[in-house]
Amino acid sequence: MSEKTEEEFIDEVVQPRRKFINENPELLSVLYDIDLLPEQIKMPVNAVRMAAFCELYKRYLDNNKKKEADNGTPSTPEVLSGG
Repeated sequence: MSEKTEEEFIDEVVQPRRKFINENPELLSVLYDIDLLPEQIKMPVNAVRMAAFCELYKRYLDNNKKKEADNGTPSTPEVLSGG
């Protein structure tokens, strides 16, 4: 079995997250600010970094959904709210 090229690895990591990124403007903005938009990824390590940000943002969204269900008030981290 042959190893994947860097481009294949990057595509495998980035491609499944494109839709999620495009559907979440806050995440898109953060990735833009730190040069980790999918089209900017040229190194495998940056693909992993971008994936990590996406997964953390998903957890943030899931946590907000749980808080809304519990008390009707979503939370916004100070980093995202500018506070």
